[in-house]
Amino acid sequence: MQMKPLTGLTQRLLCGRVNVRLEPSLSKLADILPDPDDGPAQDQAMKRSPPELQPRLRFPRADREAFGPGKAELLSQIAATGSIRTAATEMGMSYQRAWQLVRGMNRLFREPLVTLRRGGSSRGGALLTPTGEEVLRRYTRMAAACATATRTDWQALLRLLAG
Repeated sequence: MQMKPLTGLTQRLLCGRVNVRLEPSLSKLADILPDPDDGPAQDQAMKRSPPELQPRLRFPRADREAFGPGKAELLSQIAATGSIRTAATEMGMSYQRAWQLVRGMNRLFREPLVTLRRGGSSRGGALLTPTGEEVLRRYTRMAAACATATRTDWQALLRLLAG
């Protein structure tokens, strides 16, 4: 099977500059999937929820890992919990994977984003550095601006989608 060449837009989307998923959120799957107890008449009448735009802002570097929504969420969880282990648990990932991501983020920027407090009676923990706080704040603001910038076109695109 031959693959079609990628268009410029597709290449940009796959490269991770901006990823857009047109999938319904998992919380709405119950609205989409038919109830096995319903008959065929109700299947016809069932309405699907419209897809939800989920812009995903990422900035990859050829020589290093990318920074995107998953790492921003990890930073946010570390800031909220003061712990890499608790942040990992909250996100459903292993402690080892969270550590790998933190080390990668610390290498990606000129200054570390996360620093550790050593154990002892206070049991230690993790903190965002001032640079980490700034990266999270700016990334969050950029992601919100991306969602705002696409809102009008998304509404127009929704009107063109098949029911």
